[in-house]
Amino acid sequence: MLDAIKLVFGNGSNEVLELVAHVFSGARHGGVMGQYGFVVYKLATLLMGARPVEVAMPRFAYDLAAMRAAVTPRTRVVFLDNPNNPTGPHIPRRNWPTSARSLPDDVLLVLDEAYAEYQDAAPDFRP
Repeated sequence: MLDAIKLVFGNGSNEVLELVAHVFSGARHGGVMGQYGFVVYKLATLLMGARPVEVAMPRFAYDLAAMRAAVTPRTRVVFLDNPNNPTGPHIPRRNWPTSARSLPDDVLLVLDEAYAEYQDAAPDFRP
């Protein structure tokens, strides 16, 4: 839901990512993440007994259409870091609204901006 702001606080991003996986993943569900995305996405998903779905990242950047295509009825979480850690590319702001709104209502989009300060112009996601 893009019209509401929801915040989760934790003792570092790893704790929050593990909490997300704990709440939204399980043996029957999984998460979608980039092949070269932040390694904790995969580790947290595996920790909960869920199936990580890694999507290819041409030129080490996210392919949002391929990420969306990887979402199945078993998907509960899509993990994205912007800019990507460790490869660096960021997702342009103009690509977000359509991609985020295309996800099913029961899929959580986790937008990890832990390194946003390293971008020339960080995205503005205000409605």
